[in-house]
Amino acid sequence: MSSGGNGGVQTTGFSGVDDPVALNRAGENSNQLASLVHSNGDVGEDAEMMGAVGSLSGDLWGGDLGVTLMNTLESWDKQARRLARTCGDIGDKCITTAHNHVTTESANESEMNTVHASLPDFD
Repeated sequence: MSSGGNGGVQTTGFSGVDDPVALNRAGENSNQLASLVHSNGDVGEDAEMMGAVGSLSGDLWGGDLGVTLMNTLESWDKQARRLARTCGDIGDKCITTAHNHVTTESANESEMNTVHASLPDFD
């Protein structure tokens, strides 16, 4: 698996993470993307947009354009919220996995050092 390009997140298949720093960085970037989508992707609270859609509905407009635009905006907002939530979840999981990897590797190294120190010197 790779996030693409040089310096991306590299794994060795099912055996683990080679670069937890890159994985953590990928998680942070995913969380930033989630924040951007959340901030800029939700058009349902845009008064100007809603005013334009409203003027194409009801008594002012005989066609279905206003209703269709409203349905489109609602679908857009729903999908933008879902995308932001998914990016945030991915980011959190990447960061957690990177942290768990570092913690586990540190514990393993400490345990191996303890075992090594308890063995007779073979040099």
